[in-house]
Amino acid sequence: MIDGISAAISALKVFEKKLGTAANNIANISTQGFKSSRLTSQEASPQNVSTSSGVSQVGRGTTIGEITQDFSQGSFEPTSSPTDMAIGGNGFFVLRAPEGRDYYTRDGQFQFDKNGRFVTTLGYGVQGWALDPITGEIQGAIQDITLSSFTSPPQQTTILKNIINLNS
Repeated sequence: MIDGISAAISALKVFEKKLGTAANNIANISTQGFKSSRLTSQEASPQNVSTSSGVSQVGRGTTIGEITQDFSQGSFEPTSSPTDMAIGGNGFFVLRAPEGRDYYTRDGQFQFDKNGRFVTTLGYGVQGWALDPITGEIQGAIQDITLSSFTSPPQQTTILKNIINLNS
């Protein structure tokens, strides 16, 4: 009887985890770049028990087999932001958090901060390689993508031309 209760409890634990995975998938259905998860269960290793007729196996319930993430290509959606990006095929954007830790995402909602850094809405820097402007060869390690060198410094207006067309 105890073995039956133990098997039922293990099944309930697996069901609870499956329900949590499904709830997470539903809660994030509108999250940009979200990839759903799937949980599989498997039979727990049976226990060998000696009986008067020999050895028999008693099931011990179920366990979590594996949790897999669906990395298949999603659809491309147009946005109103010129800095939003999407990845076609395999790959991830590499992000660097303020404390220096790297993260990987397929969410391409980016913007430029006040320092010209290409960042996420949380301020994580989008990483890339510097390229030699002549050869196109990669230079050094990945670093924050910054476009501050492409902005021209403000200059005072020195000439003003005014062209007027008067009604005759």
